[in-house]
Amino acid sequence: MKKITLMLILLMLFTVITSSEVVNKIVARVDDEIITQYELDENVSFYLTQVSPQGLNIDEIKKEILDSMIEDILIMKEAEALELTDNIDESLLGMNVDMAIDNIRAQYNSEEEFLRALKMAGLTLGKLRENYSKKIKESELSKIIIEKQVKSKVNIEKDEMEKYYEENKERYQKAKGKVKLSQIMITGSKTGAFGIAESIRKRIEGGADFHEIAKSESDDSFTKQDGGKLGILNTDDLNKKITSEIVKLNPGQITSVIDIGGNYYIFLLEKKDKPEEMSFEEAFDYVKADLYRIKIQEAYKEYIDELKKKSYIKITL
Repeated sequence: MKKITLMLILLMLFTVITSSEVVNKIVARVDDEIITQYELDENVSFYLTQVSPQGLNIDEIKKEILDSMIEDILIMKEAEALELTDNIDESLLGMNVDMAIDNIRAQYNSEEEFLRALKMAGLTLGKLRENYSKKIKESELSKIIIEKQVKSKVNIEKDEMEKYYEENKERYQKAKGKVKLSQIMITGSKTGAFGIAESIRKRIEGGADFHEIAKSESDDSFTKQDGGKLGILNTDDLNKKITSEIVKLNPGQITSVIDIGGNYYIFLLEKKDKPEEMSFEEAFDYVKADLYRIKIQEAYKEYIDELKKKSYIKITL
C-alpha cells in the first residue's frame, strides 16, 4: 500500500512540476504582490508530500491552496502593519521545522527514498526546510492575528447559549456507559495539520474507508497498524472534547476534527450505549464551547472578507 501511495504521489508531483516548467504566468495579484504559477505548483507539490493522493482532485486542491496563499499574504501584510513580525521565537521555529521534516522523512523506507521523492518533486532538503520555515512562521503569525483581531472581539451571552441549546437539544446527551471507538491522529507539528485532518474527514464522509486511511495516514504509531481501533472505553475516562462529540453521533458516524493537546483527532463511533438528554446546566460548558467555535469561524471569515475588501485582488488561474 505504501509503495503504491508513494508512486501516486510522485506521479502527481511530476505532473504539477512539469506544468510549472512550461509556463510561469501570474495566477493572482494581491495589491503589489503577485502569485505565480510556479509558486502555486510548488505549494501544491509541498501539500502532496504530506497527504495520500488517493481520491484527491488536483484542480480543486489548486483553487483551495491559491485561496489559502492569498489569505496568507493578507495576514502577513496585517502582521507587518501591526508590527508583529518580530514576535516569532526563531529557535523554537527551527525546532518545529526539524520536527515537521522528520515527520515527512518517517513516511519513507529510507533516506535515499525520501531524497529521491524530493528530487522528483523539484525540491531539495534546503528548499523543503525553507518552505516549512515560511509556512510555520505564517501559521504562528496567523494565530497571533486571530487572537488579537478575532478572538478578543468574540463575546457570548447566556441568553445566546440558552437559545442555541433549545435549538440543538438533541446534540447534548449524556454519554452513558461504554463506547467503541477508532481514531485517526494528525500530529500538530505538521504544517497545515488541521487542514490535513479536515481533508481526511471530508474524504471519509465521501465514502473512503476510515480504517484504511488510519493505517496509511494516522500519526499514532500505537493504533494505526490496527486501523486506528481503540476498542471499548468507559465514557467517564474520555476527554470532554471527545464525549461532547460522540453523544451527537450514531454508530458509524465520525466526529469533527478535535484539537487535543495540539494534535488533531477524528474519531469513528462504532458502538455506544443509549444516551440521555442533558439539562442546560449540565450542557453549559459544551454549549459554550460549540457556540464559541461557531462565532470564531464566523468572525474569522468576516475579518478575512474585510481584508479582501480593502485590497486589490485579481485571480487569473
